Amino acid sequence: MKAKTMLKTSVDIGIVLLEATANSADAFPPLKSAAGGALHIAKLVKGFRSHQREWAVFGEHVQNIVACVIELIPDAQKAPDEIRKAIEGLSQALELIRSNIQGRMKKSGFRRALAYLSDPDSIREMRTKLDDALRPFQIQTQGRIAINIAALGASIRDLNIQDHINRINEKLDDIISDLCHEEHSKIRQAPSRRWSIMGSSQDLP
Repeated sequence: MKAKTMLKTSVDIGIVLLEATANSADAFPPLKSAAGGALHIAKLVKGFRSHQREWAVFGEHVQNIVACVIELIPDAQKAPDEIRKAIEGLSQALELIRSNIQGRMKKSGFRRALAYLSDPDSIREMRTKLDDALRPFQIQTQGRIAINIAALGASIRDLNIQDHINRINEKLDDIISDLCHEEHSKIRQAPSRRWSIMGSSQDLP
């Protein structure tokens, strides 16, 4: 499969994962809210006529980040308290970002024209807000993303990640992994163990 086709497929699968979580009656409410927020933000930014590319990239970035968090912590109801609190913080940050975007879009034509030049700065500020919300997950988002599975894995190793993903679609496993690898750079590895994004581990030589 060509790289561009794989990337588009990976993004599409990320959207499927977000929609599945947003529409799930059993999902942890803050995680469900985060999934819905990411989808809403990506939809909202399509309405901007200025800096369209920058807004589109930001919307896709938000979707991909939240999709990876969902994949890492699919059964948030059973996650440790610190992870649940981190998810709540992420949901709140996304709500603030959504509100900010809606506020900019509601400005009158003249005020919107005046705000045109500040769009790049606003996008950077929103990225920073998202970065801050992701710190508890050991996810760093400065141009490229690295997910610290070594740190997070110890907290979630008892969760049956594979079962959850199979409930969505057993064929998504490899494609979702490609989403995180291709879109978010490489996964950091622990010194003595390697933890895969699908929740299994193996000893390093």
